[in-house]
Amino acid sequence: MDYETAKTVYKQIIDTKQSAEYTELIATAVTYARTRVDYLLANAEKRRWLGSDRTAVHNVFILACNNLAQAMGEHGEDVSWRSALGQDRKVIGDFACYTALDCRVLTRMGSDLLSMYVGGTEKNIRLAFREAEAEHAILFIDEADGMFQSREFAVRSWEITQVNELLGAMENFNGVLICATNFCDNLDAATIRRFTFKLEFDYLDAAGKRLFYQRMLGNLCQVPLTVMQERRLAEIDHLTPGDFRTVRQAWYYLGNQTLSHDRLLESLEEENRAKRQRGSAGGRIGFNG
Repeated sequence: MDYETAKTVYKQIIDTKQSAEYTELIATAVTYARTRVDYLLANAEKRRWLGSDRTAVHNVFILACNNLAQAMGEHGEDVSWRSALGQDRKVIGDFACYTALDCRVLTRMGSDLLSMYVGGTEKNIRLAFREAEAEHAILFIDEADGMFQSREFAVRSWEITQVNELLGAMENFNGVLICATNFCDNLDAATIRRFTFKLEFDYLDAAGKRLFYQRMLGNLCQVPLTVMQERRLAEIDHLTPGDFRTVRQAWYYLGNQTLSHDRLLESLEEENRAKRQRGSAGGRIGFNG
């Protein structure tokens, strides 16, 4: 399925009144897209055990399409999109990926939600959830620990009511909520229980380092890494994707420089030393959604 065809089908369902079934379709589309990417990036060994997961998630998305079509049909809405989508599993899988990419993401941070006025923060929280639900958008709250601090350590009443408002909004939200934080231990226990999935993104392993080096830095040099250089890369601890981005951006601003893999590896090592000096290396990095 090409993008334009997928877009045409998607336009037929985006304004449906069947919000529960639509939300389920969007959520399963995102899950399938992620699973498909994991499968495509995996080596032959990993693909053997990822294959069954990919098939299972694929089946769930097909079921979500059928459930939405049935609900729309029962309420007199146009369901011709389901016939256009057909029964070909590859086509339906492509549609899931396009849908996941086309779904709007509504991003909010603490500065967007916190208010200096009494009751203002709670109002902003309600508005964010309502806006996301009305637009069928994914609500993404970044640095969520600033909003979900444990009530056990609250010293002001508004700190408690703020979390209470978030808990109520999460409970009643008919949509997809994703939150990101580096401080999972600071989150209120009740908020953690409301997340269906808790995902941790740890530091890159050897394969991850090679992948990000090839994608973000490798093309800056004219020759591939030597065996010794690959070993040197593998020995740099606590690397994250952001470190590769920082190094690439630094060399971009430095302008016309003669680059070698050794200079790039040295830059990554410097980034790692800087993190150690700041005390951030070695700590856990996390993501809740």
